[in-house]
Order: sequence, then structure tokens, then C-alpha cells
Amino acid sequence: MLVQPDYFLFVIRPTTSDNKNAVQWAKMKNEKKYPRPIAGSAFLPNLYELFGWDIQCKYRISGTKRKKGNEEILIFNLQEMEILIPNSTFEDSDPDSDIATPVFDDDIAPLSANNNFVAYPEEWSDNFGSKYYQQNSTAEIFPFDESSEWNTQISATSYDPEPLSLSSPSEIAHGIKSIIKDIKQEVYNE
Repeated sequence: MLVQPDYFLFVIRPTTSDNKNAVQWAKMKNEKKYPRPIAGSAFLPNLYELFGWDIQCKYRISGTKRKKGNEEILIFNLQEMEILIPNSTFEDSDPDSDIATPVFDDDIAPLSANNNFVAYPEEWSDNFGSKYYQQNSTAEIFPFDESSEWNTQISATSYDPEPLSLSSPSEIAHGIKSIIKDIKQEVYNE
């Protein structure tokens, strides 16, 4: 599994069965592969933390299978997901909560499933899900087009955003003193 937090991408690539982190994401039946649901208890806490997701909610994400020669991957765009928000979130609503209590007209009812409100990305409001052709030509999938080299078996690298370049307290103090000195000099010259 590979995660690209800057682009909200989650990619699953095949591995050998001797890999201690291997997850079976498809079953073979009559020489065809069929997807299977994957329990995410081993990696979901990390995803929730990495993307700032609410642990009270559930998230449903559809993926796109890409294949080139013998290489196969599943790509999940984490910006296009359904969020299942428990009804109790709104009933016991905290006024300081990030989740707003929904208000509906009398003749409109929210879409709900199993005591959850289902929230969709705003872009889906005028169509059914993501736009197929747009999804298959988006920049995040570009590295996995037919003409490029995929290298799906290359070793993964840990996500490490550029570290902040912080000034030391002594550098800050020196900078402040320099600014104060310049201001005093300007006042004296006027």
C-alpha cells in the first residue's frame, strides 16, 4: 500500500505472499480476479490521522484498477469519498463541533443508511459520482499511463514533507534587536 498525502492518493500494488505486510485484495475464481472487501484495522488509524478524518465517521472510497503488462494497481482518490456520519453526531451536537447540524425543508429528507447520514463531495451534486473520463485522465493517474514506466515493485519511501526551517531563539532575538535599532535610527533622523 502506498499513500501520497499531498495528492490524497492511496495505491495498492501486488506483492508476494511471503511479504509480512501482504493483503489479499482479490480472489481468483474461474481464472478471473474478483475484488474482496478489505478490513483496514491495521492501517486505518494511520490514514485517519494522516488525513485528519473524524474517527466517529466511516469513509467509503471507490478505486480504479489500472493494468500494464503484468503490472496491476488499484488507485483510490481520497478526495472523492462518501462519508457516513452517525445520526447521533447531530442529536448530541456540540455547538463548537466542526460538523454543522443539517437543516432540511419539510419535504426533503436526508439520504441515510443504517443510522448514518451519507455525505458526498459537493462536485457530485449535479451528477452520479465522479466523472468517469475526467477521473481516468486526471494528473494523479498520469504516472500510471500506458507510455510511462510504472516500477510498481520499487521500494517505497516514507512520507516526509520538507522540514520547516525554524530560526533559533537567539536568531529571533538578534533580528528583533536589529529592527528596534533601525526604527530608533529612523526616528532620530527625522
